Amino acid sequence: GDGDIELAGGEPAADVASSREARGAAPAEAFAIESTDLLGVLGEEAGSANKVLVLSDEESVPALRTALEAALEGEPARVVKALDWTLEVLPARTSKAEGLRRLLEHLQINPRRVMAVGDGENDIEMMRMVGLPVAMGNAMEPLKRHVAYVTASNA
Repeated sequence: GDGDIELAGGEPAADVASSREARGAAPAEAFAIESTDLLGVLGEEAGSANKVLVLSDEESVPALRTALEAALEGEPARVVKALDWTLEVLPARTSKAEGLRRLLEHLQINPRRVMAVGDGENDIEMMRMVGLPVAMGNAMEPLKRHVAYVTASNA
């Protein structure tokens, strides 16, 4: 129903063998899906929620992302990877880039005259809009493909 979201979790499937299992990680196919009334869980705060964070071990994030994206198909939401072990579920039109765009418009600053620094996939859109995009040394590889410079690590 309205407000339902499919949450990933559960026991690994016994018949799935992979190198992930050999490393002690749950295989991508192993996440059971169950329907949860997220709006019911959030209650009156649901209208003011601007993101849902999903924290996991690094090995499980790809499977969790796949499960969340499938569960949210057709919904006005998207899933982005913030850190190696963190996913964010955001409203479809929400991003750091959109927030920065609104601020710069209000301040009458051309985005091409702005420097942005980031380390996660959730920074890619922002990097595409600014004149000087910079990634931290420990940034995710997908982000590094969208920057002019890489600086020292913040880890």
